[in-house]
Amino acid sequence: MVNTLSTKCSNHLCNWQGDLLDLVQVHQANCEYILRLCDNKGCGEQYLKKDFLQHNEVCLYKLMECTYCHTDIIRINKGNHDVECANKKVKCEYYDIGCKKEFCQRDMFLHEDSHQAQHMRLIYQQHLTSKNEVTILKQENAVIKEKYVEVIQGNIAIKEENGALKKTLEVLNEKVNQIKLQVKTNTTDFQI
Repeated sequence: MVNTLSTKCSNHLCNWQGDLLDLVQVHQANCEYILRLCDNKGCGEQYLKKDFLQHNEVCLYKLMECTYCHTDIIRINKGNHDVECANKKVKCEYYDIGCKKEFCQRDMFLHEDSHQAQHMRLIYQQHLTSKNEVTILKQENAVIKEKYVEVIQGNIAIKEENGALKKTLEVLNEKVNQIKLQVKTNTTDFQI
């Protein structure tokens, strides 16, 4: 009879209502509003049972598997581990100039030691290529400078010609004004 008494969940956020037997046997274990302590070692954060997935997505102490070595690393350390992992695939530091080797990060020094001569040849070839490009650029620059000088000299000539044309225009305007004045004077004399 006591088991059939109507009751509510003791958690103030929960709206569950039912009989006492259901509360004890079913609801208390499944209530979404019960506080839980995070199981991840080192976390200690509390959250509502209903928020487990949300917490698990951001918990800094959740174990994450390294993509390279498949070791479990806590999330807070995973970024550093991913950068430093010995199994991480990396490209040779001379990749951009011709050494197309890729290997585990732990093998980098071995590769560099065993390919020193090849790397030196690549550096030398890159140097020669750069030197040739600089020579070509210097030649192109000299041509551009010559054209620039020609343009400047052309501009100077145009300015001088423009000045001469302005003076000619002023003289012509003066003559036009004199002719106008003479025409006006002649017209006035003619009317008298």
